[in-house]
Amino acid sequence: LIVEYKMPSLDRWDEGCERLMESGDRLLREYDGDYVVESFHPGALRWYRMNNPSVGRGQLAARADGGWKDISARLAGLLVLNWMSRPDFVAYDWVGGGTPAVRLARALGAVMVSWTVRSPEECERAGMMFDRHIFEAFVPSGMV
Repeated sequence: LIVEYKMPSLDRWDEGCERLMESGDRLLREYDGDYVVESFHPGALRWYRMNNPSVGRGQLAARADGGWKDISARLAGLLVLNWMSRPDFVAYDWVGGGTPAVRLARALGAVMVSWTVRSPEECERAGMMFDRHIFEAFVPSGMV
């Protein structure tokens, strides 16, 4: 099970974010199965690292096309905030697999996961750049 924490903004961390993390963690501790958490917000992964470090953490990211206007999204897309989140894996938009940030993270040993792959063709293309895949709308070959 992959649980994604969605925050209203990458620019802030407030009481609402804290409550979301505490409530989600409380529910997940009662779940009788394997799970990991992921988020675009590095603070969510940092929260798990500090409060429940045994849970696998994934940094969601994508290339930010808005230029430097949205500095937080740009930095997250470049994976430069991973010092704070210290993810166990990086889940990156599969079309950005060839970006320098993804290539560097992979070269440094990061487990790279593509999202969201929606066809066997996309899976084949993403397979050259990623170790694992988050997919929907089809079942990849070898998984049946």
